[in-house]
Amino acid sequence: MNHLLYKLLFSCTLSLVMITILNPAFIKVGFVDRPSQRKRHEGTIPLTGGLAVYFTMVFAAFLFQDNSVLLRSYLASAGLMTVVGMVDDRFNLAITARVILTILSTAIMMFFGELYFINLGNLLGESDIELPLMIAIPFTVIAFFGIVNAINMIDGIDYLMPGITILALCSIWAVLDISNELNVLMVSLVGAIIGFIVFNLQLNRQEQKIFMGDSGSMLLGFTLISMICYCSQPTAGMKLSFEPATGLYFVALPLLDMVTTVVRRLKNGKNPFHPDRTHIHHILMQAGMMSSRKTLIVLLCIAGLLNITGLLFHHFSTPASLQFFLFVLIFIFYFIVTQKLHLFLSNCSKPISCNDQINK
Repeated sequence: MNHLLYKLLFSCTLSLVMITILNPAFIKVGFVDRPSQRKRHEGTIPLTGGLAVYFTMVFAAFLFQDNSVLLRSYLASAGLMTVVGMVDDRFNLAITARVILTILSTAIMMFFGELYFINLGNLLGESDIELPLMIAIPFTVIAFFGIVNAINMIDGIDYLMPGITILALCSIWAVLDISNELNVLMVSLVGAIIGFIVFNLQLNRQEQKIFMGDSGSMLLGFTLISMICYCSQPTAGMKLSFEPATGLYFVALPLLDMVTTVVRRLKNGKNPFHPDRTHIHHILMQAGMMSSRKTLIVLLCIAGLLNITGLLFHHFSTPASLQFFLFVLIFIFYFIVTQKLHLFLSNCSKPISCNDQINK
């Protein structure tokens, strides 16, 4: 356990060093986030976090991780996702290009890392749902694209997306065997994210705040779905760490938010991939009920509760069918509540009028 703590501290320190090195270059070439109608921050902010986290993870992997085809496949595909996110940050890639490049990254994991969603577990209470390869391939692509975009969409207020990712990584780590090769990679990634968070606390007032950007959210989303697939599928040639249904709880909040938002956009005749301010964090703040800090705390508590639910299901060997059924109920409840709140806000001309009605 001590050696994992040392690697965590090393990765945290290296992440801080990487950010310090990369920041001037990102500012010079214009890899910065600027305020807009949808983005309400002040001033231009460097999008250094994603690449710094990736470089830290690669360096730590080469130092501490045994070399394997799966590891090389992951680093290559995750690197591609990081680059795609950087290009998207700078030039606003068309959704078609993002889809194609996400498929390419997933294909690297499937065909070189032999990572597929091929067994969904006993979701219906009869027997395990086993997918033939011709169905497993597109299902895996959809799963990877979905979680990558879910993590990207939830990245709307400071520390929310990194916090949700740390919660998910810790939940996955909690059910792993101590000798599992993922331990070092996960600890290194958590350390790199903590380094990003520490830097943004601006303990040194001379340092400028940074963002993860799409490069960071796409990297972390791709990493989470890769780890869930690795731990819940027999394709990697290892004993299953948890049921696929349990994995849903580790990414529950971003997944629920993405599906709800996409359904809402389609229902309103809008492009499901066109960004807006209708995510759960936007809704809570627009209602005038919470500051961004309170919204962050509430959403992290919800995400943590959902993760704990998944861990308890795993600990008590809850049938996959029951886990899946309860997850569907949670989705229905989440959809109804957020939809009603969104409609309520849509009928309010100003946030303050919403406050008046809520207080009554």
